[in-house]
Amino acid sequence: MELIEQIGSIFSRLYRKRMEIISRELKHLKITTNQSIHLVNINRYPGLNQMELSNILSIDKATVSKTLRNLEKRGFVNKVLDDDDRRYYKLFLSDKGVMIVNKIKIVLEDIWIQNLNEISKEERIAFLNTLNKIYENTMSYKSS
Repeated sequence: MELIEQIGSIFSRLYRKRMEIISRELKHLKITTNQSIHLVNINRYPGLNQMELSNILSIDKATVSKTLRNLEKRGFVNKVLDDDDRRYYKLFLSDKGVMIVNKIKIVLEDIWIQNLNEISKEERIAFLNTLNKIYENTMSYKSS
């Protein structure tokens, strides 16, 4: 198998396996991986709007809207009308949302600790630098 194919294959298998593990580990919280991604990012960027969240997650607006409705209904997210642009709502975590995000972070950290077991700090830094380069190349991708 060519090197590029091997890299693509490992990325694909790694992503699928991590999502499977995360899904299984979040099940006791009654949160899906999709919901957890939304909650963690609202926690990271309090006050962002739905369009900004959609862009950060690279998920279409309809899917983000549906997920947010569910999270709001469950009491995890609060929407506040944006005074500067009344077409948008700012998104914030409720107290219940903050509590669940803290639990999600513990689950994700435990998974990462296991994933990075026996990988030195130097290897982790080099890997992070490589991933950042791949991310930058992906974000600047131009169709041929």
